[in-house]
Amino acid sequence: MLDSNEYILGLSGDDEACKKLIGQLDKMTVFIPLMVVKEVVRNLEREYGPELGKAFFALINQAEALNVIWTEPPTELVEEYAQRGMSPEDSVIGACCEWVGGEYLISENRHFLEHLRAPAFEVIDAKTALTILSL
Repeated sequence: MLDSNEYILGLSGDDEACKKLIGQLDKMTVFIPLMVVKEVVRNLEREYGPELGKAFFALINQAEALNVIWTEPPTELVEEYAQRGMSPEDSVIGACCEWVGGEYLISENRHFLEHLRAPAFEVIDAKTALTILSL
C-alpha cells in the first residue's frame, strides 16, 4: 500500500524515489483506500493544478494491479491503530493495509516511519521499497 504522499511527490516530480516508484506500479499489486484517492486529488489540484489531479486518475485507471478499497476497514481495527497513537486518518491507512494483507506500507510520512510498529506489515519509504522490490 502506498500512502498519499508517494503519489503526490511522485506525480509532482518533487521526489525522485517516489517518481520512480509511481512509474513502476505495473510491477506490483497496490491497494489504495478511497480516503487516499480523495486526499491525493485534493492536494494535487490545490498545490499543482487540475492537470495533476487528472494525471492521478489516469494513473490509477491504467495500473491493472492497483485496487481501490471502496469500503472502510473494520472499526475495531482502526481503533487499534488509534490506540498506538496514530491520527484518525493514519489509523485508517494502517488498518486498511493490515485488512487487505499488505506486506508493506510505503510512505514518506515521518509519523509512520518513526512511530508505527505494526506486526502485520513493514513501514518503509520509497527509496527502501525500490531496493527491496528490486525496481
